[in-house]
Amino acid sequence: MRALDLIPEGVSGKSTSATNGRVCVFDTETTGLGAEHRVVEIGIVELVNRRPTGREFHAYINPERSIDQDAERVHGLSRQFLADKPKFREICGELIKFLGHDGTLVAHQAQFDIDKLNAEFQRVGVSYRIDARFEIIDTMKLSRKQYPGQRASIDALGARLGVSLREREQTGFHGALIDSRILGRMFLAMTAGQSRFGYSEGRQTATAIGAKLERGRFGPLKVVRATPDEEVAHARLCDVIEKASGGCCAFRGKWRLPERSEAAGVLKPVPEFGSGSASPVQLSPTSSVSRDALNTSVAPEAPPHSATTIQPRNVGAAEVEFCPSV
Repeated sequence: MRALDLIPEGVSGKSTSATNGRVCVFDTETTGLGAEHRVVEIGIVELVNRRPTGREFHAYINPERSIDQDAERVHGLSRQFLADKPKFREICGELIKFLGHDGTLVAHQAQFDIDKLNAEFQRVGVSYRIDARFEIIDTMKLSRKQYPGQRASIDALGARLGVSLREREQTGFHGALIDSRILGRMFLAMTAGQSRFGYSEGRQTATAIGAKLERGRFGPLKVVRATPDEEVAHARLCDVIEKASGGCCAFRGKWRLPERSEAAGVLKPVPEFGSGSASPVQLSPTSSVSRDALNTSVAPEAPPHSATTIQPRNVGAAEVEFCPSV
């Protein structure tokens, strides 16, 4: 297997379209760890353009041999349970049909699963080597690249990325299909914002993507809006930052404390930059902010989907107008 010197580390093979093309996330359970041990379960989940298609492959397999006690404690599959299940030669045709002959495969500690499947194909006389046909992404290597010095197990990644392991926790055992589904969500979180294995400028954090994946399962999150006191405090803090930075406050948005007219004794809104009623921000010679960063107005128009304006509310001696600038 040839490792590509590209981001993310842990990728090998031919194709370079894993983040946008067809990806199969897979896992196996076996009778033990040694080379002589057999596959007892295979689970595969298909992703296309970074979305689950709903197509899955799952099979329990009669290994035709005993199962190590340590392995059985991990996956819970006994020889008695597997006795009436098909042998590998009986399911290898459907497995090859599902996998196809090129593309990208994702697995955790991938070499172990690849070696086991290659050995099974060899035993039944089928010339089909996983690593010769597919690009391989090893999420364990990818994890060690992104989080050096930290644990790279599925459990550790789940906690780090915000991806739930509840399916595994409900059964109390590892399962090839269950782990493939979990690993698919982790893979999407770990490669979020990448294009052809390069980080895009708009790359989001893995934790944020993991949260989005979970949000999709449980519905929209509750939005907690700022209280009137918090709105005033934020606007005042923006004033302090703006004054100290020579007129540059990236957090201003639409937050403004209105001015009070001394003549009429009433509140009037503060004009925004770019509205024609106020001068553009002038950069002082000592400011460290680049001039290019201030070529646009400090308070840009909010996008159409967030243009709802909350009318002014009384807060003690002041009022605030807030328009979210998401």
